[in-house]
Amino acid sequence: MKTGLTVEKREILELKPSDRFYPDRVRELPGQPRVLRVCGSQDVFEKGPVLAVVGTRKPTKEILRSTKRVVEAATEFDMVIVSGISPGVDVAAHEAALAAGLPTIAVPGCGMDVLFESDRADLAQRILDGGGMVVSPFPNHSAETEERRWWRNRLIAVLCHGFVLVASEPNGGALEAQRWARQLERRLIEPDDEN
Repeated sequence: MKTGLTVEKREILELKPSDRFYPDRVRELPGQPRVLRVCGSQDVFEKGPVLAVVGTRKPTKEILRSTKRVVEAATEFDMVIVSGISPGVDVAAHEAALAAGLPTIAVPGCGMDVLFESDRADLAQRILDGGGMVVSPFPNHSAETEERRWWRNRLIAVLCHGFVLVASEPNGGALEAQRWARQLERRLIEPDDEN
C-alpha cells in the first residue's frame, strides 16, 4: 500500500562524513558513502545495540517463525533491528520489530523515492512512525540493482553490533552481508543462540 506522502514532502537529510549526524559506525566502512540519505529518528542509534536480521526472499513458514523468535529475543536487550526491507525475511524482521515495540532501521537497495512509491511504502512509513529510520546512500530515481544491493549489504553489516542470518540461498545477498559483518568484526549470532 502506498502512503500517498511523496518523498519531496518528507524530511530527508543528506549527510556527508564531515557532518555531525553522519553515523559513526559508517565511518568504519572502507569507501564510505559520500552522501547518506536518512529519514526518521536521528537518535535511533542511541536507543540500544543494533542487531541485523537478514535472510532469504523466499522464506518457509518455519523461517518466518524463526525470524520472529530472533526479534522477540532481542526485546530483552532493548535492541534496534536493522534489515534491508526486501520481501521475505527482511520485511518479516521489520514487522516483528514493530510488533514488539522495537525501533527498526530499513536500508533499501534503491533511492528513497523508489521505496516510497513501492509496495513497501506503508511498512517504511510505519518504521518512521515507530521511531525508526530509513537509510539510503542512493539518490532519487535509483532503482534496485545488484550493485546497489551489494552496497546495501555493506551498510547493514557496518551499522550493526550483532548479525543474524536466518536463512539464505547458496549465493544469496544475505550471505554477502554476513561476509561483510565477519570482515568488520561484528558478532555473528546463530538464530537459536540465546546468548
